[in-house]
Amino acid sequence: MNKKIWTGLLIPVFFVFSGGYAKIRLFTFQYNRADFIEIQHKCLNKFLKEKDDYELIVFNDATDPLYKEQIEQMCKKLNITCINFPQELHNSGILIENIKRLGLYGKHHNEKNGSVRHCQLVRYALDNFGYNHDDIIGIMEGDVFLIKEFSIRESLKKYDFIGAIQTDRKGKGLEYIWIGLSFFNIKKIPNPQTLNFDLNFINNTFLDSGGSTYYYLRDNPNLKLKKYYRKPITSLPRNDEQKLKQSGFTNNEIRFLKNSLDCQLKETSFLSVELHLDNHFLHYSWSRNSDGSDCKSKLFQDFFSNILS
Repeated sequence: MNKKIWTGLLIPVFFVFSGGYAKIRLFTFQYNRADFIEIQHKCLNKFLKEKDDYELIVFNDATDPLYKEQIEQMCKKLNITCINFPQELHNSGILIENIKRLGLYGKHHNEKNGSVRHCQLVRYALDNFGYNHDDIIGIMEGDVFLIKEFSIRESLKKYDFIGAIQTDRKGKGLEYIWIGLSFFNIKKIPNPQTLNFDLNFINNTFLDSGGSTYYYLRDNPNLKLKKYYRKPITSLPRNDEQKLKQSGFTNNEIRFLKNSLDCQLKETSFLSVELHLDNHFLHYSWSRNSDGSDCKSKLFQDFFSNILS
């Protein structure tokens, strides 16, 4: 079991002087779901091969004092690092300036927008805990969970960067890396300081969170990049069980997929549930409108209870 330090509000000096204890450093981000931190943590400790070779850092973006405290207490309970994001930074900085310069600032793109906030958190994480790290960095959205055995180091043996490729919505073929899940060796990738995951407006086309990686991919054509594509689960439950087994799905996963059909018919939010990296990671695609009593929430509760038992 990996040991970690809970830091609360402090910018930890620990990270600056811990070069001799380099580990895979995973960033995750939370706004009001402290329970997701525990699930993420349990999944990593069960399925990640590098059980004693990683550290999880939670960036706490809660604006509600109750949620903020719940996230802090969950991190303290699990003995993992919690960084409270300085909320005043949401009102300014490079990203907000760029959004205004590009003429995007307004009703949908401002300091209260979820995508904008997420980009600012990732930028803050890289600036303070990423660029100067001397090992692998992983970025995981707060509702992305590892669901089967996986090795980050083995996956990066032939690559410097692993990321899900996203394309622009206008069909112009602009490719960039999805902000929700990626792994890269910060000491091996070219020009690491130029890597950022901000949303952007490129060639008269809006690119959502992660859009600025379009420039990074363009300017570093020799990057050893393992591309993968997100897999929506919507059509999978209609396959017969034998075909799903042949595709590598476990009994728990097949049960989950089959039971999801009813939820898909009831709730449109299920359409954005995805599998990543050869079905090793599950993107819950959580909705802030959920109160935990909906079909999707109950289905996921059962699934995680089964795989973590």
